[in-house]
Amino acid sequence: MNQRKDWFVVLLFAIIVSLLTLVPYLVMDANKPADSVFLYTMGNNYDQASYQAWIKQAEEGKILTGSNYTTERQPGKFFNPFFILCGWFVKVTGLSMISAYQVIRLLLVIIVILILFKFSEIFMKGFKERFFFTVLVTLSSGFGFLFSAKWLKFFQETYNLVSLDLWVPEANIFITLLEKPLFMTALILVLLTFILLLKLFKTPKRSTVYFAGLVMFFLALIHPYDMATIYGAIVMYLLWSKADRTRWVCFAGTVAISSPAMIYEYMLSVYDPFMREWGKTLTLSSTIYSYLLGFGFVIIVAVVFAVKKWQKLEKTEIFLLSWVVSHLILAYMPIRFERRLLLGLSVPLAMLASLWFFKYLLPGLSKKYIFVKNHALFVMCVCILLTVPSNIRYVVDEYDFFTQYPNNYCLNSADYDAYLWMDKNMQRDTVVFAFYSTGVYMPGLTGCKVYAGHYDQTLDSERKKKLTGVFYEKSTSDYFRTTLLKNIRAKYLYYGSFEKSIGDPGFDTKPYLTKVYDEKGVKIYKVLGAGS
Repeated sequence: MNQRKDWFVVLLFAIIVSLLTLVPYLVMDANKPADSVFLYTMGNNYDQASYQAWIKQAEEGKILTGSNYTTERQPGKFFNPFFILCGWFVKVTGLSMISAYQVIRLLLVIIVILILFKFSEIFMKGFKERFFFTVLVTLSSGFGFLFSAKWLKFFQETYNLVSLDLWVPEANIFITLLEKPLFMTALILVLLTFILLLKLFKTPKRSTVYFAGLVMFFLALIHPYDMATIYGAIVMYLLWSKADRTRWVCFAGTVAISSPAMIYEYMLSVYDPFMREWGKTLTLSSTIYSYLLGFGFVIIVAVVFAVKKWQKLEKTEIFLLSWVVSHLILAYMPIRFERRLLLGLSVPLAMLASLWFFKYLLPGLSKKYIFVKNHALFVMCVCILLTVPSNIRYVVDEYDFFTQYPNNYCLNSADYDAYLWMDKNMQRDTVVFAFYSTGVYMPGLTGCKVYAGHYDQTLDSERKKKLTGVFYEKSTSDYFRTTLLKNIRAKYLYYGSFEKSIGDPGFDTKPYLTKVYDEKGVKIYKVLGAGS
């Protein structure tokens, strides 16, 4: 009965947090520019748009996909279960992409918090302790709020010192909940993998090997970077805890089950030209001091606990430290995705901090101060509140950025209506030429393919970005335009709000175009002789 009550409280907290993350979106929607549609995304608009582009392809029935941000021929063998399930959700519910994406995010917020509470069961038994950890890891951030944007920029440019809590979603679970459904799914699978592996090491069973291997298999397909976290943490844990041969064999079994997915990802990165170029994107780690700035009190207290308990570490505590130490090793190895390994690191840090709080701080203060003994809940709340300010700062900064650069969050309503028309009237993967800024959002909302629209999913993106601007300049020759349209096999030409800001070449009079859409100033032309 008590267990049900505990889970009900956690579920209630999860729902509250889920709704809390919706508030900034509602505020932005209420203050969006006139005649615009808010896209209900925050953070890196390129990332959000690209996720929706994959989801759109799955909604239209594709299992194996390619990039709709580039027109070069591709094998089109990219398989990601997360995007497929999201695409099916959009299709079954009949929701718009914007609404469906937000519903998926809100549901995943609840699941993440519930799995964090389940994960805490390995390390703590009391509800009070487990709930404290769950709240702390969900809401905690670092010291970024202490510095102005000017000082943060100075630190980054001069010392490569960045505030991870204000900049890297992987380092801050609250920002992940606020923005990234893909990262939430990966975090769920990482935690579930560790839950199963620790259960396996405690009581080796063949069925647990199969379950853990299967979870790792899907994690490798959805967010393969996190496999480095799994391998690093577990190998270090097995070495540190002096595991016997049986434990090593069990882990080898899970690796063997998940290995086909890893081999598939490797083959894609080698033989698919698009995936090969995409994989070259650098996400390098900042200096080691960035961890102190980004995790704040949590990492300080975690270190204090590790030092105090070093001679008498329990196996579960060795695992937590193995996760942290292996991350620090991997984060500075010569690999291209160092920064992506931050996903989930706040979990072991918050757990170590929570253990220190209940094993040392709270008992020590309770002996000295009657107030603490009688008001332990108040002390817990104060400790958590000390870690929250950077999250508030992040939301405020995001709103300020929204007011300065609304095009990163909104579409002109005329463009949005044109996208809806394209979604209904154009075949999937139809090549539509548009300016780069239009191309960011078009694949996810229409299913069409664009010449350029993404910094790392468009091959040779910088050159193509410039060409999309040159195309709409009034002085550009029609020979240049027709040659480009022919080379990329464009079937349609888009002329909307972004394109108007460049120039008016008078497309209505061009003999190689025929107008098929003209509403509220947005025009779409069919390219005559397309595909020839």
